[in-house]
Amino acid sequence: MQQHVGDLGIVVAYGEGQPDYGGVHFEGAQLVVRFTADIDRHRRILVGRVEDADLLTVRRSRRTWADISETNRRVADRLFHGPTPFRGVNGVGITMIDGEFVNQIGIAPFDEGSRAAVRAAVAPDVVVVIHRRPSVPLRHADREAGRLRAPRASSSVTAAGHRSCRTGPSRDRPT
Repeated sequence: MQQHVGDLGIVVAYGEGQPDYGGVHFEGAQLVVRFTADIDRHRRILVGRVEDADLLTVRRSRRTWADISETNRRVADRLFHGPTPFRGVNGVGITMIDGEFVNQIGIAPFDEGSRAAVRAAVAPDVVVVIHRRPSVPLRHADREAGRLRAPRASSSVTAAGHRSCRTGPSRDRPT
């Protein structure tokens, strides 16, 4: 694993300098880096730079990491900081589904009507909407008074070396 840490840093540094960079993640022991174009060229360059080329896989991505990150920011701004914050949304982030990074929104309560409403609110951006319980439940008194909490965003660096933004209810900022 120690070797992976060095290779991860090399791959992320290289990828972030490329306009067609699509992100990086692990699949078991494999370090997988994605690009939207020039896959063979990126593979040749990276194989020459990493210590353990046998554990490196280079694949095509449909979208760049910059596009995915910008969509994430834009969707979070619309849902949490727009003129009327969207009720029920408790998370906006980036995840991987079927081998591709996607923008994901968590909502509760969840039904097909709320899913459709969230998708319409963020259109033309395309997102995956899932049921996600709030990470910090609202206190009973807040629910009784009809007060909802504004989300508090926190960011962290994922195992893939990307900055990930997740949002959740805040205990300290009533709306």
